[in-house]
Amino acid sequence: MPNKDAVLDGLIDAVVSRVTVEPAGPWREWSRAFAVAIRRELLAHPALLPLVATRPVLAPGGLATVERMAAALRAEGFQALEALQLVNAVATFVIGHTLAEAGRTPGHDEPDIEGTMGGLDPGEYPVLAEALRAGLGTPEDHQERFDRALDALLDGLGPRRQAH
Repeated sequence: MPNKDAVLDGLIDAVVSRVTVEPAGPWREWSRAFAVAIRRELLAHPALLPLVATRPVLAPGGLATVERMAAALRAEGFQALEALQLVNAVATFVIGHTLAEAGRTPGHDEPDIEGTMGGLDPGEYPVLAEALRAGLGTPEDHQERFDRALDALLDGLGPRRQAH
């Protein structure tokens, strides 16, 4: 019978191994597709977000996914450590963003965000009130914030050229 760690690792592996982006073409494009695929899987399994956020990928399926991405980055000119740093930075960003977007605090009631935010005094919080009217917190807003932040992250993660 497997122990608790094996079960938890298996749950993470089930999510990560479903990320089936094939690294082909420019690294930035498939790295972006990789991030989008991770987010899609996490949103499909929001109860696993706290687990994915706090445990490393250690099972074979997840490790194979990480290795596939890192090997493709090596082929694009990244050093081995840089490649793993990029995979980790993208995955960590996606996990954090998705946790903030869809995560729940285990054992606690869901806060009334809509009620609290909807009751803000526009005289005291004019920018927040304006942002709420413009769609803050909607699924479209979450998508736009994800896209903007992911693009900014990828823009800064190109391979470093080694000085000789």
